[in-house]
Amino acid sequence: MNRHANHEGFMPRPVEPRGIDSHRGLFGAASRRGAPTLPRRPRNLHSRLFNRLIYSLALAAAMLILAAHLTHSETLEENEHAELPWPGDPILYALEVHGPEGELLFRPRVLGHADRPARLDLLGESENHDPRTPRLRLLLDGLAARDGLDLSMDLTVGDLVESYSLRLRMPMNERQSINVPTDDGRSLEINLRAFKVGTKAFGAYMEAMERRTLTQSTPEA
Repeated sequence: MNRHANHEGFMPRPVEPRGIDSHRGLFGAASRRGAPTLPRRPRNLHSRLFNRLIYSLALAAAMLILAAHLTHSETLEENEHAELPWPGDPILYALEVHGPEGELLFRPRVLGHADRPARLDLLGESENHDPRTPRLRLLLDGLAARDGLDLSMDLTVGDLVESYSLRLRMPMNERQSINVPTDDGRSLEINLRAFKVGTKAFGAYMEAMERRTLTQSTPEA
């Protein structure tokens, strides 16, 4: 008789090692089908993921809009700075001088440079070369400034204006009207514009000159 048998003659049941279950697998607390049981995910996990996706898309769209706005602002700023003169930049001055009765006396175009004086000496427009035609002497000295030109102008118009000097802040590409008193108590009107050579505004003005030259007219200052 086996010494391990009990007093009734039965063999003792072998004890299975803990931690490994032939029916429950390696996890001990598994179901009888042998597959380990994992914790269930929350039911609202999909909604959380969806909300995060919407938030990410909205943030990305906002960043794109902000970047486009900054790029547009930088482009505008660059274009504005491109129109402003630097010392030595070529400047085209377009002038019109009208007499006391509104008649056109002069329509010169003067090419100068920023921070350098430009001088002009010419006779007025006269078909018969009348000696009484006024003579224009002009000195333009435009200093480069943050918003255009700091312009000094000395003017002599025959017997109408012996000498007249003024100083003004001259925005680029914009028309400025100046009333100049004559020696007999009347006044002349001067229309003046300044363009930085090579800019878009200068190109547009030159195109207008070409078009009006074909029609035998000159673009206004």
